[in-house]
Amino acid sequence: AEQAARAGADALARDDAQRGGPLRLDSAAARAAAERYLATTGHSGTATVLGQTVTVSVTVTRKTAILSAFGIDDLSATSTASARGLTGIDHEEDLTPIPAGKDSR
Repeated sequence: AEQAARAGADALARDDAQRGGPLRLDSAAARAAAERYLATTGHSGTATVLGQTVTVSVTVTRKTAILSAFGIDDLSATSTASARGLTGIDHEEDLTPIPAGKDSR
């Protein structure tokens, strides 16, 4: 989940920045990048973008070998991680805040 969130947080709306606008996440590209990363690992999950933050949740279920003798056939683990798109060389650049629940565009 962590690396998928990081992959999504790298999806900046570069066109806006090239026109002199602020650097912001491209919400659709961020979700797609996170989901693409999960697909390459063979997992599925959900990716959401809220403001400048990408949050990814993934659940992994595995069959058990020894525990199945005690009626435990599967074990599941869920992980949720978030990452923010950062700009600048050695510190986070001031990004215009986007109110919660609003798209980053």
